[in-house]
Amino acid sequence: MVIILKIGLAEWGLREFPLEKHFEIASGLGAQYLEIGCGNEKEKYRFPQNPDNAYTENINKIANDNYVDTSFGAIGGGYAIEDEAELESLIAGQKAELDA
Repeated sequence: MVIILKIGLAEWGLREFPLEKHFEIASGLGAQYLEIGCGNEKEKYRFPQNPDNAYTENINKIANDNYVDTSFGAIGGGYAIEDEAELESLIAGQKAELDA
């Protein structure tokens, strides 16, 4: 029997490094997949909400150069909010981030 193990990294553990460095770290650890943080302009090391084509092409090149698949993205969480208006605002903001 052959067991194939696929290893990936979550974005949150890399959040203090520039996005480009996430790929170097993932590759260096032998990870094949990397969840990238998407759409939050307030966090400087995440994929921007409205990236231009040049930015996206650059990130794709870095991913390819490091043999890392970025099929997964993270837009946030934190849904354990008791204030319903605040929760709805959070969800609306995260829905806007989905396009990234």
